[in-house]
Amino acid sequence: NNVATINERPMQVHEMEYSKVQDILNVNCGFMVLLTSKVVTKVSCIINVGSLTSTVPFAMQSVYAASKAFVSHFSSCLSAEYPHLDVLCVRPGLTATKLVANQSNMIIAHPDDIARRSLGLVGYAEMLPFPMHSILDWISTIVPKKWQAAATLSMGTQLRKKWDEQHASK
Repeated sequence: NNVATINERPMQVHEMEYSKVQDILNVNCGFMVLLTSKVVTKVSCIINVGSLTSTVPFAMQSVYAASKAFVSHFSSCLSAEYPHLDVLCVRPGLTATKLVANQSNMIIAHPDDIARRSLGLVGYAEMLPFPMHSILDWISTIVPKKWQAAATLSMGTQLRKKWDEQHASK
């Protein structure tokens, strides 16, 4: 299950149209439940793609981050409901896509690397398939949430400014 949508333009919750909130929740959560319900008794393994943002305050993309927390918890619940089923929730951080950057580096993973490493992790409950993302996840356990929130708010504000500049002439 690797379907997701996010705000293209970072924004705070009060700025979001309710229809966009519904879109994010329907695609990121509802579709996953629907698809899973159709195959859960017919397969031996399900791999759900969550996000590192499910455990870190992700300002200006809070609905997306919350939907990814749903993916993680839903995966845990599936494991409990279907003990015969191997459920893996992969939680990558930044991945080289058109929404983030089309180029991978030490922090931004290439999608092929995420997929390849995820297949090698079947049998685990939840994993971060990219080494730098694991380090960032560990750091998030020792850095106060308030500091994390301030950092992601600053990053979100910068990303929104960049998005606004790129789309001002359109």
